[in-house]
Amino acid sequence: MPRTRKRVLAIILAVLAALAFTGTTSPVGAVVTNDAGGQATDPILWYNSTYGSGGIGTIDTNNNHVTLRTYPTGSFATNWTHVTTAGNRILWYNSTNGSGGIGTIDTNNNHVTLRTYPTGSFATNWTHVTATGNRILWYNSTNGSGGIGTIDTNNNHVTLRTYPTGSFATNWTHVTATGNRILWYNSTNGSGGIGTIDTNNNHVTLRTYPTGSFATNWTHVTATGNRILWYNSTNGSGGIGTIDTNNNHVTLRTYPTGSFATNWTHVTTAGNRILWYNSTNGSGGIGTIDTNNNHVTLRTYPTGSFATNWTHVTTAS
Repeated sequence: MPRTRKRVLAIILAVLAALAFTGTTSPVGAVVTNDAGGQATDPILWYNSTYGSGGIGTIDTNNNHVTLRTYPTGSFATNWTHVTTAGNRILWYNSTNGSGGIGTIDTNNNHVTLRTYPTGSFATNWTHVTATGNRILWYNSTNGSGGIGTIDTNNNHVTLRTYPTGSFATNWTHVTATGNRILWYNSTNGSGGIGTIDTNNNHVTLRTYPTGSFATNWTHVTATGNRILWYNSTNGSGGIGTIDTNNNHVTLRTYPTGSFATNWTHVTTAGNRILWYNSTNGSGGIGTIDTNNNHVTLRTYPTGSFATNWTHVTTAS
């Protein structure tokens, strides 16, 4: 959680002109120009924490990924561990040294830096930084500490609440916001919980699920609208659930082993579409969850369609 001081030192988040990528910084997505429709989703920010390269894309009305902007190596600072969208702002955080930054994607699809925070501005070792509405939940899975913050109208991060060591259970592997609820999940033992942040900026526990309540080894838990997509990258199994009005998790659909391709490294919601990406081989896909709670594949991209080694793929609403 940030300390109250807000000294501003420059961190490298420079906006450079769009350039063609090569190798590990090749174009974000391969799209045939005459197949592209109008922009249908909010921008998608691609970031490589090793090189500081990036890109901005969108999914068009024909369900194609379209590249809007590219940023070569060194355009962004390296080693950001978390890139989290909160409203129309993007929070950058380095869990090793406690530095941070706040940016936005403007109407011309450029990344604009709004605020920078030098080393030590934030506490270190936060493992999860999850936006829910206009609040941001910070959580440390090792010691169970936490915090709640927001980004104000002047683009400053403001701390609203802090929780000392032991306030939360440890070892949650996924903390996923869906609507105004937060789903906590432990992939090792299948335990879970549902919470919310109330109007006084407190985290309130609404439901708890003991060990074994959920299947283990889900690698991705992604909210899309009022549905939650569960995915196991090792065996290609999946599931679709929701949180009902009584704050219970309800399973809507299950997909057995092999239903999905394996080894997707990122599963990112963009509007009512889901972007699947494999950072090792540059393959991808676009899907959606229909009104019958089925996952429907809309577009597939073979190996090499996307650059490899993107570490973060974040929808920038």
